[in-house]
Amino acid sequence: MNKSSYILTLCFISVFTLFSCEKDNLSESGIIEPELPVAETTEVNPLVSRTKKSKDQTGLDLGCFTINFPFNLVNEDGDIVTIASDIDFESLLEIELFIDFEYPLSISTLDGEELVVNNGEELSDAFAACVPFAEWTEEFPAYNIGFENSCFTLEYPITLTDLDGNEIEVNSDEELNSLLSTDIHFFKYPISVLDQEENVADLGNEEELFNALFSCNDWEYADSIHFEFDGGLDVFGCFNVQFPVSLKNGDGTVQIANDNEELNEYIFLGDFTDFVYPVTFIAEDGNTEIVNDASGLEELFSSCFTEFDLNIDLWSLLAISSQAEFSELICYDLVFPIEGYNEILGDTITVNNPDEILNLIEFYQVVFPIEIVLSADDTTVAIEDVQSFFNVLEESCN
Repeated sequence: MNKSSYILTLCFISVFTLFSCEKDNLSESGIIEPELPVAETTEVNPLVSRTKKSKDQTGLDLGCFTINFPFNLVNEDGDIVTIASDIDFESLLEIELFIDFEYPLSISTLDGEELVVNNGEELSDAFAACVPFAEWTEEFPAYNIGFENSCFTLEYPITLTDLDGNEIEVNSDEELNSLLSTDIHFFKYPISVLDQEENVADLGNEEELFNALFSCNDWEYADSIHFEFDGGLDVFGCFNVQFPVSLKNGDGTVQIANDNEELNEYIFLGDFTDFVYPVTFIAEDGNTEIVNDASGLEELFSSCFTEFDLNIDLWSLLAISSQAEFSELICYDLVFPIEGYNEILGDTITVNNPDEILNLIEFYQVVFPIEIVLSADDTTVAIEDVQSFFNVLEESCN
């Protein structure tokens, strides 16, 4: 499976310094030495500049929530300015420096719940818990993973890297939230997460992190979600979802995802148990398929396997094996060694264990024949080609 690619927006923090000087001092040598100026600093809340227009123009988006109109900003002179529209915000930001929001603030979450934020620390906490889709490009930015937004929580200490590659050790939620509010940061792997029974999972890269997050979804087809190069996850099996689409959540409620970003949000938060049918999917050739129930969904996803008669890569081969760290399909173990071939490089490699597959940085097709051991009865099966591999999946892995 290729590593995801991502979307980056740069934000800044401005610090303004006022200087005052005392009288010059005379040194013992007779040389006049001026005192160094004493700096008084006022820090701008960086979240002021990280807002953007909301889709429905009811406020300004900040991560996974909206700051509702009207709200007040505090400028560098301490004056209060009311913002009633995104036009107000954009025009005033061009001519004035705003230090912070005036609290309390009214915010609305993705599912429409209205909450009150009473101070900058609470705003920072809310922002840090958002899945950072808007800043996802070549690397997936760090965010505060906890039981409020996942079935895992971070185990400290962790190490982050900033945009310049500097490493920063973080020992608490408070430190993490403060850093994430200031600027974009990234996890330095490995990181450890705890589940609700306090079991520890060590995650060595972004793919392992995503697999852990997706495992929170009580959804049979979680392993059918594929990564896309433009950042985000919009492919189910070999089809795209046609929006808007209704989703069942873990608490039994129904939410509407209007676009890929909203759908991603529910998937990453582990709050997705199934679609509300019927659902329309779009094939690669642009044709649409309407699915009316769970059995139709299974048939649709199965067609992705039967139509894929060319290659399967080593990442995918491992991901749907019982040896994957967060396997959704307990079906078979791979028998090593296995060969892989990269057509672009003209390179054939041999892998001897699952870790060697996980550490690959290039796409390698599986070189058949291979052998697998079926979990059901421990029998070893020789797989001659990709079609026979999918036949075994269909017969033995339901």
